[in-house]
Amino acid sequence: MTTEAEDWLEKMDELFLRLDEGEGVAEILTSDVREIVDTEDNRLCVVIDTALDDNPEHASIYAADPSKGDAHARKIRTYLLPLLENRRTAKEIFGLTTSSSVSSE
Repeated sequence: MTTEAEDWLEKMDELFLRLDEGEGVAEILTSDVREIVDTEDNRLCVVIDTALDDNPEHASIYAADPSKGDAHARKIRTYLLPLLENRRTAKEIFGLTTSSSVSSE
């Protein structure tokens, strides 16, 4: 690996992946988010591809019906929280270590 790539990974770890503070990259499958539905099988979340050239696997998750208010959004968050438990470092994502996923607990 080049020094430039190593420097980039180190910078990613320093800036974005402070796992000891409960932060990190959460790996979430879009299909898992789309499975969050109400009693009538309506999806509660919308997943929007917000990838950039330097961050190709990024997406944003929004409430499908924001007009339902804050209490509804908080309820949706409780469904999303279990999906956020699978956190990894940049080194793990890019296959540079064999560590297992890290919980935010």
